[in-house]
Amino acid sequence: MPILAKPATGLLVAAALVLAGGPPAPAQAATWTVDHDASRIAVIGTQTGDTFEAEFQDFEADIAFDPDNLAASSVTVTIDVGSFESGNDDRDELAMDNQWFDVDTWPQAEFRASTFRHLDGNRYEADGTLRIRDVGRDITLPFTLTIEDGTATMHGEIEVDRSNFNLGQGDFASGELVGFDVTIVIDLTAQRAG
Repeated sequence: MPILAKPATGLLVAAALVLAGGPPAPAQAATWTVDHDASRIAVIGTQTGDTFEAEFQDFEADIAFDPDNLAASSVTVTIDVGSFESGNDDRDELAMDNQWFDVDTWPQAEFRASTFRHLDGNRYEADGTLRIRDVGRDITLPFTLTIEDGTATMHGEIEVDRSNFNLGQGDFASGELVGFDVTIVIDLTAQRAG
């Protein structure tokens, strides 16, 4: 009588997964709806040595985030660059020009992230891609996050070199009129949606 070898444990697990319809789907992160009245995306720069601040009035954020399940978390923020407002009409109009945002060709900027790290306390980092005009750059955005009673409050800041995104061409290619360093400030308040 032949001796039948026992199937390997790995084969048993594989067979069980096939019969059960495959591995269980990973848990999904909670989704969040941004409160635009309590949120802002701003930039801080310098022009002829003076500091200015501008805000983008229109943006959308698709957020799935769970501090206990960072692997399933993702964020996509889409910004209408034509909604740039700095309190100076001449600067706002110039920002739409082809030397800057070239809003007719590239009406939106985007930040997309799906890799997150918890540092300590309420401090996190997000690895993602910031796309402005025709340029996408990998960045790491440090941010703080507080969640209480289904409301999330996030604050993040990062400094970027505008020339890395082809912002400021022609007469503005040097940093003489407009500084190269620009700080992006993100303040979001969101309600848990699901």
